[in-house]
Amino acid sequence: MAGGDILRALATKHFEGKVLPFAPRDSAALAPTQDLAERLGISLLPPLLMPFSKERLRESIAIFLPEESSGPLVDMAEAVRCGWVELWYQPKIDARAVVMRGVEALLRIRHPVGIVPPAYLVPSDGDLRFAPLSESVISRAVEDWYYFFAQRGPIETAINLPMAFLQEPGSISRLCRQLPDNAAFDGLIVEIKRRRAR
Repeated sequence: MAGGDILRALATKHFEGKVLPFAPRDSAALAPTQDLAERLGISLLPPLLMPFSKERLRESIAIFLPEESSGPLVDMAEAVRCGWVELWYQPKIDARAVVMRGVEALLRIRHPVGIVPPAYLVPSDGDLRFAPLSESVISRAVEDWYYFFAQRGPIETAINLPMAFLQEPGSISRLCRQLPDNAAFDGLIVEIKRRRAR
C-alpha cells in the first residue's frame, strides 16, 4: 500500500498511536506524506531514512521501549517460582486491512532490579530449567489467549520454545493437554529456538 493509503486507513479507524515513516534519502514523498498525516490528525515520528541499521531503528522508537536493565543473570527456576515470568506481545499487523491478525509472545523476566532482557534469560540447551520455564510460557500464553478471545475474538498466537524442551519425553503431550478446549482455537504456533553454534 502507498503511504497515503495507509494513513487514510488508519484515520478511518481513529488510530491514536504514532507512525514511523521510512523512505529513501532524498525521497520526494516525505513532505506530502507529512502534510497528509497532519491533515488527517495522524502523529508521525521523525522519518527513518533508508538504508538504516537496526541501531538507528532502535533509536527512532526508543521512547516507546521500556527501559531494560543490563540485568543480572537470572536463575530460571527462581524466576518461575517467584512469578517473575511475563509475556510481552508483539502484534502482527495485516498491512492491507490495518488490523491485528496475530501476536508473538516475547519472554521477559520482571526481576526486582528491573526488566531482564532475553540475553540474560536463556540458559544453555542442556539446562533442565528449560522445562519449568517452557511450561510456564505455555500456560501463560494459553491464559492470555482466553483473555484476547474475550476482548477481540480468536487471535493467532506464536510462542518460542527451545528444542531441548521439545525433545524431552512427554513434552509434546503435556503441551497439547494445555491447549484451549474451544472451537475458536485454531492452534498455537511454536517457533523453535536452537542453540547457536559457537
